[in-house]
Order: sequence, then structure tokens, then C-alpha cells
Amino acid sequence: MTTLLNPLANQDDQTPDQFPKLSSLSAAFFYQFVPVPTDSQPPPEYVAIPCKGKPDLYGEVAAWNMIWEAGTLRYEMLDDHRWFKGLEWLKPFQTRGVDVRLIPLKGSCRYNIYAPLYHLLPLGTLKKFGLPPLKQGHWPGGPDWSETTAALPKDFQTRIENAFAHHVWRHLCPGSPLSGFSKQEPLVTLTHGLDFWLPYIDIVIQKRLKQLGRVKIENGKQSALLRKLRAKCPPNIIPSRPLFGGLAWMGESEALEATREMVEVADQYGRLRSIIDAIKSNRVEEGFSPMWSYAKEDFERKMYHKRNKVKIQFVQLDDTIPTHGPDAEVHEDCLWQSLFGILNPKERRIIICLRNGVTKLADIGQALGYANHSAVSKALKKIREKAKRLLS
Repeated sequence: MTTLLNPLANQDDQTPDQFPKLSSLSAAFFYQFVPVPTDSQPPPEYVAIPCKGKPDLYGEVAAWNMIWEAGTLRYEMLDDHRWFKGLEWLKPFQTRGVDVRLIPLKGSCRYNIYAPLYHLLPLGTLKKFGLPPLKQGHWPGGPDWSETTAALPKDFQTRIENAFAHHVWRHLCPGSPLSGFSKQEPLVTLTHGLDFWLPYIDIVIQKRLKQLGRVKIENGKQSALLRKLRAKCPPNIIPSRPLFGGLAWMGESEALEATREMVEVADQYGRLRSIIDAIKSNRVEEGFSPMWSYAKEDFERKMYHKRNKVKIQFVQLDDTIPTHGPDAEVHEDCLWQSLFGILNPKERRIIICLRNGVTKLADIGQALGYANHSAVSKALKKIREKAKRLLS
């Protein structure tokens, strides 16, 4: 009989100066050198891939994610590295300059996707929303967290969304409690959207880990090999020893500072406040590609009532960073995720927001079997049914 490891933090590790925490393992345990690009790299896009029945894929994903600082240079390693045999489908994205973070999925629990956000939450917030105090989180994603997911409640997704919204609210609207806003407020909607925040905490973690420094050269032979590699490489690539592993944050104060940094990064890369301000002040300019024309017409037709006409706007949020997964929507060369609706009952107005990525990753959706329209159709149906109830 196999005994599962206890995933919960012990009492000594639940103090405010120790909890929460998130750490990273050095790639030096597996790689002598890492190709480090000198040019700026794009923010990572998360791609969730199904791993059920594919035990070898966990190791391949872990090996890919571990050399995150190589960015888009990782594609060069796909052809000749035995650890990446199941990731050949990534090869076409080499020419597009896409930095991809892979997240393995097994079962319905999404803890391994949202672990970086989970481990920002202080003990009091976890208790408030009925979530367990897990041991330190590990970044980037890769291993099979069966023991951890077994300790989580069945309604984990709802609880983590509410807990994270509660946690991040003070950084977005200081002085005003979250309870004072309706669930249809744009700001409330975005605070609950974990996929919106995920790429931005990734950027914060990268920045912090780069400050830890690099593992030292072990001997003269390794030093000579490194000199040869650097002599052969073009100026935009610097072969280097991997970064040290270590803590991205530990304790409530450091996690709180990481949260502040995440909000700033979301402003920089995700147009966070400009999106919110535009929606709240009715300055939203409707715009969407022709593919959504039928969707809008169908939505309006099913919402229409002679005495109850509702204004409906479809808005594409371009130049934001998406998270791609089984709920994504694929059409031609665009892969969509994080469709959400904003309802203003007083003005009888519904805004449907569809986030598009910096890059176009439809081929990923095709390769992983996400190429269908059911996800968006179901999301629109849910928005429509909820709007009808609230506007009746």
C-alpha cells in the first residue's frame, strides 16, 4: 500500500515570516549550460496540455520549463534533445518568437496551473475561503501534483477565484471593500479571472529569480567548454551556467510585495486599468473581427424583447497575454481564451470581452485538440442566461 506524502505545511512553517512561499529548482541539476538571449524576450504565454495516460510527458514538460531563461532559444533544442520527444509540435512556433510555458493537466483540478497565484495568499485568506495551507509552491510547473490535488476541496476553482479576488482587491481599489461592489462590476470580474493574472505573476517570478545569480563553474574542463561555446555563438546568445534555485518570495510581506509588482506588470503588459476605466466610463469602442458578427447577431436575437431591448457590445482585447487551455476557442489563426461578460442592469447594456494574444497560437489548439467552437458557445449561453435573470 502506497502512503501519500502530506502536502500541508506544518505548524512551524505557517508563521507570517515563513508562509506563504514559492521556490524554484536550479536547472544546474540537469544542464551544464543554458543559452541566454541578449535581446528582449516576449512575455510567456501559458499552454495547458493534457497528460492523462502520458507519464513520460511530465518529465518532458518539466525539462522544457526548467530552462525558462533560454526563452525562445529552447526551440533549438527540440531536434537533438531526448527529453523533448513528445514536444515536437512546438517546432512551428520557433519562427514566431513565442515563449511558451507548458502546464500539464491531469484530471479536473487546476491547482498546477494556478499554483503561483495560490502561493501568494496569506494564511488568513486561505482559512477565510476554506483552502488548505499547502507547503511551498514550486515554479515553473511540471511535476505530477497528485498528493496536493487530493487535499483540495472539490469546488477548488470557485474558492481560489474568490480568495484571489479578495487578496488582490486592496491593490486595485484601496479604501473600498470588495463587498461594496456587485459581481457585475468590471473590476470584480477581472479580479476573479485567474487566467488574466497568470502571465503577469510569471514575469514577476522571472525577474526575482534572475537576481539570485548563477551557479559557479565546477572545474577547468567545464570552463574551457564554456569558452568554446561562447566563441561559436552569435552575439545575441550567451551560453552561461544556469541560475541558482531559490525562493521567489517567503512570508506575507514578500508575497504582498510580489502581488503589487504583479499589478504593475498587468498594467504594463495587460492594459489592466485602461480596460477597466474604459468599461466603467462607457468609453468602450466596439470592435471585433468578422468571425464574431454571427455570434453577436445570434446573441442579440436571443436576448431581444420588444419591451426589453438590451444594448450589446462585443469587444476584442488585443495585445494582452492569454492562457491557452481546453476551454480555448480556435478560429483560423487566432486562439481565444478568457471570454467574459460585463452587465450594467441600469443601462441595460452587456459588454462581451474576448481576449486575443500577442501571438497567434491556433496551431497549438489544433495539435492539442482544442479546435472547436463549443467553449465560446457555452460561455455566451451562460452570459445570456444570467443576463436574462438579472434584467427580468
